[in-house]
Amino acid sequence: MSLAKGSLTVRRYRCQGAPPPDSAARLVELLVRDAFRGRLDDARKTETSGWVTVENLLDTGFSTDRAYHAPYLVFALRTDRKAIPPALLKALIDQRERATGDETGLERLPPGAREEIREEIEEEYLPRILPTVSVVEVCWNLQRDVVSVLSATEKANGRIRKQFSASFSRALVPMDPLDRTLAGPDRAARIERLHVLGGLDLTAPAPSMASDGGE
Repeated sequence: MSLAKGSLTVRRYRCQGAPPPDSAARLVELLVRDAFRGRLDDARKTETSGWVTVENLLDTGFSTDRAYHAPYLVFALRTDRKAIPPALLKALIDQRERATGDETGLERLPPGAREEIREEIEEEYLPRILPTVSVVEVCWNLQRDVVSVLSATEKANGRIRKQFSASFSRALVPMDPLDRTLAGPDRAARIERLHVLGGLDLTAPAPSMASDGGE
């Protein structure tokens, strides 16, 4: 579990939309509803995502005492991508095309034949191919309504944002350094104090880069 280990790469988000329900148990129910449902022997070329526990990517046995550590809700998104490697798929199609041409005596196969061969090969090989599996851990501070995603890649974060919105009906908005400093339920009061102290100006124009003097 990366959350319990050393240095981490993290992206943080603010949640938009209605606040989370008072009961962490309700959020756990939503994790269960959208838990990972993919199969290793799936015969389709597909990408499947769903929530799993942070302890084991095969574990979808969510419970409040395992996923909720006040004020944090911790879980992970598993994504399986099943496909025949492109170079191998092309080689298999070319080989079968030549074999079909030899059997039929045709120099050129009819339109659509290559696509039919592709489908036959995928139907034959995909059930025997293990998917490429990725897991990204998520830590949701329910008190501050801030979500930390333990990955810096845009693809992984995009999947998290999409699945999070589908599961919890909340949008994730990236946080900048000021957001991270001011995050929390007392955000407005903090901003007001900084204004009073003269430590924050959200309205001043950017300083000019022009030189004060002549050449």
